[in-house]
Amino acid sequence: MMALYIFCQWVVGRFLLSLGLNSILVYFYWIASAVMVSWLNLSFRLGLKRPFGLFPIFFGQFFFSVVISGQIALGFLFQLMFSVPSGCISCLKLDRTWSSVVLGLMVIFVVTLFYRLKGPFVRNITIEIPGLPVGLIGLKLVHLSDVHVGGFLFERDLLRLREMVLALAPDLLLFTGDMIDHSLEEIPRFSRIFGDVRGRYGRFLVMGNHEQWIGGKEAFSAFTAEGFDLLENDSRGISINGANVWIVGLSDPAGKEASPEGGPNPDLAFSGVSEDREKLVIAMAHQPDVWKVLSAYPADLTLSGHTHGGQIGMFRSGWNLARIFHRLDIGLFKRISNGRLQQLFIHGGVGYFGVPVRLGIRPEVVVLTIVSEKSGKQAEA
Repeated sequence: MMALYIFCQWVVGRFLLSLGLNSILVYFYWIASAVMVSWLNLSFRLGLKRPFGLFPIFFGQFFFSVVISGQIALGFLFQLMFSVPSGCISCLKLDRTWSSVVLGLMVIFVVTLFYRLKGPFVRNITIEIPGLPVGLIGLKLVHLSDVHVGGFLFERDLLRLREMVLALAPDLLLFTGDMIDHSLEEIPRFSRIFGDVRGRYGRFLVMGNHEQWIGGKEAFSAFTAEGFDLLENDSRGISINGANVWIVGLSDPAGKEASPEGGPNPDLAFSGVSEDREKLVIAMAHQPDVWKVLSAYPADLTLSGHTHGGQIGMFRSGWNLARIFHRLDIGLFKRISNGRLQQLFIHGGVGYFGVPVRLGIRPEVVVLTIVSEKSGKQAEA
């Protein structure tokens, strides 16, 4: 990632020089970029307070430098195809790529504007659970993640999201972290929008890395004071149509930065889950990598977020920017552990982080309908 960042900043600087920009300004750009990324790197390594003001600048710069570098490469390709002798690399002119750069930025603007005006889409997923108690067939979960209130969402965006959830009438409403973006003051705003929005059988939340970075204990207290059932290495049992459903919340790994005892603790989180076999266990963990340590625990379905699907990708092809950094990126994953099917669903996010841009990965509200393995196969037939 760091090598890509450095390379793209060098490309952008060279491009600006080719367009005649003052070299002193370009050198200042390079120095400022080096200082910013060094400070961010040190803040993570030394466990310092997160410089939230730099995050949008860094990710915005990173994003647009990658885009510009890609469009420059495309401009070189056009030159090879139409305006220079075939194979003449030395004939390529950097300043002639400006048109492809401008075109690429225009496409990003138009697509982003379209997504913002259209809002989140409802994504329906059927989850088959072997041995599911009859009373739980058809259970509807509405899963939200990474709303990032206080980030780039306007009031109308949040109100539209609220109305979408209310219209879906979920049995359970589940938030998997990063409800807020960079300040504890955003929690009352989140509560004002979602405070009275509940599922028929409950509403549960886990904190993400943003809540932990802002102040895990303070955020926990603020959310619970607003009436939210926040699960941090804890569980809740619910009876639905005579069947038991357990909601298990895992703390985010970012909690380890504040305290050695912080972070996910599956032993503690699952300690209250009953031993009976006739039950459904839904685990919630903001970062999908936590799923890797849950193979020994009775988690039928784990819900996560965090990756945003990279905010850029080709949804139907499966490629997305998050795949560069995460093996578990977006969508549904399955494995067999101790003879038990375990599934992980990773939400593509509602809000934005770094830049208010999504290309191919739209914001989503996910409806997960739980069915038995048999009824799910019948439905597919």
